[in-house]
Amino acid sequence: MRIPERLGLFLCMRSTPVQTPSTLWLCIALLISLAATSGCTKQITDDDVRRMAVDDVTRLLQSERERNALLIDARPIAQHERGTLPGAVSVRLADLTESGRLPALERYRTLVVFGQDGGAASAMAVAKRLITQGYSDVRLFQGGVDAWTARGFPLDRRLDSHLAPAGEDESGAAPD
Repeated sequence: MRIPERLGLFLCMRSTPVQTPSTLWLCIALLISLAATSGCTKQITDDDVRRMAVDDVTRLLQSERERNALLIDARPIAQHERGTLPGAVSVRLADLTESGRLPALERYRTLVVFGQDGGAASAMAVAKRLITQGYSDVRLFQGGVDAWTARGFPLDRRLDSHLAPAGEDESGAAPD
């Protein structure tokens, strides 16, 4: 083996460790930036959702804040139309995109979401999506329609209270 070949072999072996620290620092910088940006979007859990009982809902509706509170029925539209809490509007999870907010909800300070009963997954999902969208006072009415009617409170039949996103009709279809 000649000297230039030995020198080339030496430089080749020597250049690998020299490049490793810069590659290592690049990887570390990349991991730090990924960790920093992934922490920006907080995962909303069930524990982040404030809960209300029947008495809390009736007090809210009877108080001055009534004008600033909106009841949101997260059940399917057919169930909503058969009977819902007085003044409630129907909002489905599909109506709430992850990036956009419903303009009709903007004027309300408090959004109270409910389903059929206390274990309604659709109501929890809608409440969590609203929190993700940045609404600050979102609450879950735990007992839902079942708890409301068990207390003898009336239901409304409203055929026109579905809040469809802009550009959609009541069925959820985009206009022609």
